[in-house]
Amino acid sequence: MPQIRFEKDVVVPILYSQIKGVRVRPSETQETFRVIKVGSNIPGIVTDAVYHHRDGCKADLYLYAAPDETVALDLDGHSYRKVIFQIKREKAIDIAQRIQQEISNSQRSSDNLS
Repeated sequence: MPQIRFEKDVVVPILYSQIKGVRVRPSETQETFRVIKVGSNIPGIVTDAVYHHRDGCKADLYLYAAPDETVALDLDGHSYRKVIFQIKREKAIDIAQRIQQEISNSQRSSDNLS
């Protein structure tokens, strides 16, 4: 199973088939949340949190320090609704393109097996 290794050795197993969208610098990193959060948020330094929505939706996972270098994965069939993360020393656009390429490769492989 593909895994994304985040800073601080956080590993979240995510199948490529569970990724429904990849976004760079998502607007959620700039918003004020109306949710219950568990974690830490020191603006400009770190945001490590799980946001539980009051409407009962699945939780969102946030793991980043710099909002302008984040990537969002919109998920389906996973325990999180979305994961927003940053990998230090890498540009968000490069990460997003790599993930998109892996999704395409994965889809082609499964099409060839059909």
